[in-house]
Amino acid sequence: MQLGGHSAPGVLYHWAAQANTGMKAVDVYETRAAADHLAQEQIGPIVAELGLPMPQISELDVHAVLAPAENITLSSAI
Repeated sequence: MQLGGHSAPGVLYHWAAQANTGMKAVDVYETRAAADHLAQEQIGPIVAELGLPMPQISELDVHAVLAPAENITLSSAI
């Protein structure tokens, strides 16, 4: 997906990282419909073109979100 460094429509939060078992990603969507739309319209065609299976998706309800205090810069080098 060519998003120019921006998240897809309906995505509130995204991160991805390499894990021992492959890539892991966490996405928080505005709605379940937004998540379903992205999976069907964007992810599905890409993985099909690459000959890959659809990623395993787990769904969790978000109960709280913490945000950094103002004027704090988060570093990608943790």
